[in-house]
Amino acid sequence: MRIYAYCQECNRHITGKEGVVHARERDFYKRSQIRREVKREQDAMNRELGLVMVIDGEECIGGDMSDLIKVGQLADRIPAPVAWEVHCDECNPHESPDGDSYCGGCYWFSVDRVSNWAELVEWQRHLGEKSWFEDTNWFDHVIPDLDKSTPSGLRFRPPVSAT
Repeated sequence: MRIYAYCQECNRHITGKEGVVHARERDFYKRSQIRREVKREQDAMNRELGLVMVIDGEECIGGDMSDLIKVGQLADRIPAPVAWEVHCDECNPHESPDGDSYCGGCYWFSVDRVSNWAELVEWQRHLGEKSWFEDTNWFDHVIPDLDKSTPSGLRFRPPVSAT
């Protein structure tokens, strides 16, 4: 199945190597670091409050609901998942200031590398091996939005021919 790319700024259909799918590296590394810190704090609080129990050799969380809520509130410090974006070359806001990098500060690939379902699945497999992948919105945004009628991003919908 063919996949079409549309710029998130101008909504123009992007062809060939005229655009990128990208996410800000510093943002997903920062989110990943905060997520790990919160997890450590949650684990410490769980132990301190006696919420960690061992049942049949497995660690489980249990205990007083008010204590569980306190531990869960730590997660509010974790920023939202980092957004994958699709931009044409003219609208890409992440150009490298030194001109050495195509999409400065981003993990990126050109839109022509995800022009069909098989390529998208391969990219998903590749990205899934990255330690930061779970800190992005790939599964919450990119995959579910393929069949949406919104004007931008990666879509199954072909461009409307100008007549």
